[in-house]
Amino acid sequence: MGSFVLQMETLAIEILAEVVLIWASEEYEAPWVASAVNRHWRSSLLSCPRAWSKVYMRIAQPQRIPSRAGSMNILDDGEETSLDQSPPTELWLSRAKDADLDLSIEITGLMPNIFHIHERLKWLKPHMARVKTLQLDVMHVLVTDSLLDILWEHAPLLRYFLVKCSTSDDDLALHKLEDAVAKAPSMRSLHLSGCIVPLSIPPIPSNLPYHLLKSLSFESSQIRSARNLLICLEYCEALESFSLFRSVKKSSIYAGQTLFHSQSLSFDSDKSVPNPSEIITLLKLRSISIECASAKLLEGLFPRLDLPLLEDLSLIRMGNQGYKLGPILHQFVQNTPTIQRLSLEGAVVSDKSLLLTLKCLSNLTHLTLVSWPISKEGILGLSCRFTETPICPRLKTISLYSCDLIPPSPLLVCLQTRREKGHPIRTLVVLDCEQILPDHLDSIREVDPENLIVISSRIWF
Repeated sequence: MGSFVLQMETLAIEILAEVVLIWASEEYEAPWVASAVNRHWRSSLLSCPRAWSKVYMRIAQPQRIPSRAGSMNILDDGEETSLDQSPPTELWLSRAKDADLDLSIEITGLMPNIFHIHERLKWLKPHMARVKTLQLDVMHVLVTDSLLDILWEHAPLLRYFLVKCSTSDDDLALHKLEDAVAKAPSMRSLHLSGCIVPLSIPPIPSNLPYHLLKSLSFESSQIRSARNLLICLEYCEALESFSLFRSVKKSSIYAGQTLFHSQSLSFDSDKSVPNPSEIITLLKLRSISIECASAKLLEGLFPRLDLPLLEDLSLIRMGNQGYKLGPILHQFVQNTPTIQRLSLEGAVVSDKSLLLTLKCLSNLTHLTLVSWPISKEGILGLSCRFTETPICPRLKTISLYSCDLIPPSPLLVCLQTRREKGHPIRTLVVLDCEQILPDHLDSIREVDPENLIVISSRIWF
């Protein structure tokens, strides 16, 4: 035990810094606490600016960490460090020196004192040129807007920007966002939660780097119409990944309704928003993930998109709207045959509609179905019973989660016939499928014991 303690006390600076950074991802005060362990740790951390690169600032309420035994330490330079107090931001930033920063700012309270915020943020301004990742967690959109107006004059390294707003009035737009983005020419990822991009005043100035964004996502964002969404995408010509998820109104959670109501999705419903181009071509978009959207949203969105390189499509928690979703999905994939990975969760779509969709995807390699009502006909449709070339001839991985209508026999036939015709499935994942028991899985493994990987996890009684 003594030898182990000695090794911990004499860790190399690089290793210690990595340990502290991992620790800081769970507890932001990690470098502050670690620097009070002993002289070696303190001197090592003070000589490693990267260990202090994760900066967290909480404004409006004092942030305290739990009391610890021996919470007051005398440091080598005679300075006292109290573990019962939050580390001063200015001291933290001075220890980070010239390291690139990962900055997180949380402002509590619905309408905090803006002068107090300005006073706290003045320590950050000289360091914003080194910030690569920025997260703003603010309760109200108006407060967020004021922050965007003052937080930086120039942020040349800022690549990842995440904004979380808990509450807002009728106006959800961040009107200062355009100016803020213009001052961050390296920004490649933008994530907005509870707020939206301002789109009411066309056109967006050409000097804004929206056209350089590679990743765009909206979380719990009340997009007023599909038109808003299309206009936003129109200016993101370099986009590679787009996500829209958890889009459920708080007032509608118990009713099981999605955010996008039919009356708000009409292209004529918001006269203040200009019309997008008839067809929006995104030459670099490879991934789309949409959660909790209505079929009406997809009906307004998908036909307007030209995505020649789309590889990943995920539709999650789509609800009981399959009679609409099936045709919309079929029409969309007809124009995007490049899809290689398809993930569908939580919608009532018939086997016929699913197979019509899959027939268009000759490049599909991964199919994931979660809580999906695929049954005997759907699985047999993927087999080679009556044709030499099956649907999705390149399909290698099938993942089934909580698909309780699938009987084991058709699944076995599908795997056997595809193997016999030279289109084998290499990986099968079966999790919590009610009718498929351990004995069935043993039989499935025998289809191709050397090449077929079967993954399963379930408690049977």
